[in-house]
Amino acid sequence: MNAAAQHLQSVLLHRRTSDNAFGEPVFAPAEAIACRFERAGKLVTRRNGTTELSNAALYTTARIEEGDRVQYQGKTYPVLAVSAATNLRGEFVQNEAYLGVTRRIGTRN
Repeated sequence: MNAAAQHLQSVLLHRRTSDNAFGEPVFAPAEAIACRFERAGKLVTRRNGTTELSNAALYTTARIEEGDRVQYQGKTYPVLAVSAATNLRGEFVQNEAYLGVTRRIGTRN
């Protein structure tokens, strides 16, 4: 079974397009994408080197990037990290996006 056949759910994806004059992110209008959404905690390392705990994972063949936002069941989740999954031949299968910030790891209050 291919990955797309497992993507039976749908979320709204807001792609980050730029930053405004105040340094705040600007997002494109929402786009519905097919996916598989799971609530699961995982430690992820972001591109800037910080380690954070995600509280959900999203599997999709759509293009998704760190910094985008996802809406699912009335909640908005920031995309913390994305990795591309490949098969044994090295061919793209799906993107695995880790969502939501619950707390930062390794910082002191």
